[in-house]
Amino acid sequence: GGPVDLLANTAVSFTADACLHETTTNTASASATFGTDEACVSNTASATVEMLINIETDPCLDGTATEDDDCDGTTTEPVAFEGCSASYWKRHRGAWATYSPGDRFDAIFGVDASGNKKLMKALKSKKRKHASKQLTREAVAALLNASSAEVNYALTAGEVISIVVNAYDTRDFAGAAALLKEQNELGCLIQHKREHHGKHDYCPLGN
Repeated sequence: GGPVDLLANTAVSFTADACLHETTTNTASASATFGTDEACVSNTASATVEMLINIETDPCLDGTATEDDDCDGTTTEPVAFEGCSASYWKRHRGAWATYSPGDRFDAIFGVDASGNKKLMKALKSKKRKHASKQLTREAVAALLNASSAEVNYALTAGEVISIVVNAYDTRDFAGAAALLKEQNELGCLIQHKREHHGKHDYCPLGN
């Protein structure tokens, strides 16, 4: 961005929006000319944004197709990922797979979480509590989504665990909680809708 005129003790910020499809390093630098025509150039600073979610691409659309790919000129529909909310998993223990309500959060995620709660208790963490509590709630829901054959979740269980471990390493609990919450609230067929006398009832798939 720029150029801009800055008075003493003032600052300006520039923002660039981009859609990232892979881990990306952003690099920034600045140059200036003082009122005396003296020039100044800053050091560079960089920050790396890690791509934590594997984005599926279509070789027929991204230019990487080979003769083995069947590209007939038609476009492929994007994958419709799903996610059941923390509230859903709290209410439907019978839908859990691989993990049990009594399993310990620390043992599964390999982190030193406050209180080392059981998975069910972590799901009951208050939404307005500290960001680390919000993360434990969304992390358990994400883990259950990822381990369920009935949910087409965007993340694997290993990826969910990696996100949580990274959050504890960087202390960015809020960012990880927001990422997982977004995936957990996409909706899922395991809680499907049916009409009954003009009303909408919800029940676990198969009941």
